[in-house]
Amino acid sequence: ILHKGDGTNMLLTDSPLQFSTLIGIRDQIRSIDCRSCYENQALLTKLFNPISLTVSNDGTIYIGDLNIIWMYR
Repeated sequence: ILHKGDGTNMLLTDSPLQFSTLIGIRDQIRSIDCRSCYENQALLTKLFNPISLTVSNDGTIYIGDLNIIWMYR
């Protein structure tokens, strides 16, 4: 059961199974050293293996990408 934000429930067993990769480039090596990231370098880097996602109250998006946490404002 998926409890939606509007108070309704959705039974996942009633939905067709669909799986697709939305972001990430698994099985490839990331060539960025973020200890010395420049803004443009970080913007051009693809997500490697995103494992978590959260949004703060101000709308900032945080993506846990293997061993890096990306922040998008």
